[in-house]
Amino acid sequence: MLYFPRTQRKGLTVNRWVAAAATFALVTRLLQYASNRSLWYDEVLLAWNVRLRDFIGLAQPLDNGQGAPIGFLWATKSLTLLWGDSEWVLRLLPLLASLASVLLLWRMATRWFSPQTAFAALLMFATSSALIYYAAEFKQYALDVCAALLITHAALAAYHTPDVYHLRRLALLGVVAVWFSHPAVFVLAGVGLALLWQTCAQPVRRAVWAMVSAWVTSFAVVYLAFYRPLSQHQHLNAFWSGGFIRLDTPITWALAIFEPFFYLANVGQLGLAGFAFVAFVLGVWHMRSAYRALLLLPVLVTVGASLLQLYPFSERLILFLQPAYVLTTALGCASVAARVGSASKRAAQAITLAFVAVMLVRTPYVMTKQEVRDFLAKLPNDTPLYADLFVLPIANYYVEGIAQPAETLTADALPSWVLFVTRGVYFEPYTRPLHAHLDSFAAPRQELVGDGVRAVLYTAK
Repeated sequence: MLYFPRTQRKGLTVNRWVAAAATFALVTRLLQYASNRSLWYDEVLLAWNVRLRDFIGLAQPLDNGQGAPIGFLWATKSLTLLWGDSEWVLRLLPLLASLASVLLLWRMATRWFSPQTAFAALLMFATSSALIYYAAEFKQYALDVCAALLITHAALAAYHTPDVYHLRRLALLGVVAVWFSHPAVFVLAGVGLALLWQTCAQPVRRAVWAMVSAWVTSFAVVYLAFYRPLSQHQHLNAFWSGGFIRLDTPITWALAIFEPFFYLANVGQLGLAGFAFVAFVLGVWHMRSAYRALLLLPVLVTVGASLLQLYPFSERLILFLQPAYVLTTALGCASVAARVGSASKRAAQAITLAFVAVMLVRTPYVMTKQEVRDFLAKLPNDTPLYADLFVLPIANYYVEGIAQPAETLTADALPSWVLFVTRGVYFEPYTRPLHAHLDSFAAPRQELVGDGVRAVLYTAK
């Protein structure tokens, strides 16, 4: 393995390589935030709710098929009242949660795992495209990851020091977490089961039961007051219907097993995902039983919820499980490197350097989606502007009333510019009928192409 120069600080093993990986993780998040990309369709639908509603209104079912934890909505609304509703402000909480997640993983990995495992974990965490992207996305998924890490870190501390202080701290974190993160309840259920099993013969068992009772009470209040309508939301249930695990559909089992590793390896990198899966299995094998329970029982609880059709096990909704997958996979990587290193130090160094190189090369430092904000400035002001249903709410968010629905365009309003989204294959089935409608009475004369968006000047045939 690479030589890790060690120092000691407050009893924690720290090395420069781990610190460098953690610093790199912080930089990738800050770069994504600093790019200040335009809000895209999904973000702007949630942003409209924050702009138009007060605190009481945000406690009601949201418009535009949106759903978010009430704590996240209220905290964001407070920030917008102070500093406005620009991209910088709307994405501030996700950024802070993402930066806190890096620091939490750094502390957790260096405190309870080997330096090699900590280094691999932080490097995978630093270079995950999903984690980088959602660090600067006006959505709650970065808070989900942060909540999972806070709970897991506190649970590991309570396992090592099962006293009233650590259990009270964990209880308070759990009570607050469910107000800021929907899937935090699955992490709490997993670590709660693990701690109940591990303290079954200890004097603090009663305190553990009191902690779990506090969690259940807090979740019951927030669910009945705010989340129950979301679980019955027809649009969201239809949108995520393919994300549930079904006993009679083997493909859903395969997706549940392998999908988290595509997040680890970045979507589309099959070889890396396969390697991550093998390393994960080795990590499960080598991990001590208590850690295995605390890290992986939340995964099993989430799988169970998906089987019961209560929560989709899919895409960004399981991003909160990435810390558990990262630590377990890193442990597997470290075990392989250690075994190779016992036979050949040079071979172990070569494997480590190759691992670092692959992680750094695959890192997407800045990601964009639909750069509508800057594109609007390129369009002439003397021609009517229309937009498809995916660009329309974005354009009107930046310049109120600037665009009309493209479906309402008629021959009498020509010539006119029409904005179309160009990124995201799932938009195509919705925009295809629009193109047929426009082609029936208008002809394209000029086209401007932007990042994720294009404008076409239509004139009469």
